[in-house]
Amino acid sequence: MQAPCLDACLTGALTREKESGMVIIREDLCIGCWTCTAFCPYGVITPSPERKIAVKCDRCLYMEKPVCVDVCPTKALEVVDLEEIETLLCEKRRKTAQAMAKSGGEGIFLLDVRI
Repeated sequence: MQAPCLDACLTGALTREKESGMVIIREDLCIGCWTCTAFCPYGVITPSPERKIAVKCDRCLYMEKPVCVDVCPTKALEVVDLEEIETLLCEKRRKTAQAMAKSGGEGIFLLDVRI
């Protein structure tokens, strides 16, 4: 599927990275018109007025893992494979259902969201 922001970019600064399939911004080509920000259906491209370009997270594409994961003081961020996501979501749903059942349907329950 073609990302709408790719078509909206006037200079071709937005491209799809071949290996990951991720949309990246070539800052050297970005003119700061921010048209892509209006067309991004996910709201992940944002204007950077001080730099006069559009920016988005590239997940530290050329590093082993994103810097934010390493520096998060609460360890709330984690890198997972796409295949793992469904398994993790199922596990969270299972834990939620168990906690709801244990609470007797009161709607107030404690849930350990750590996996």
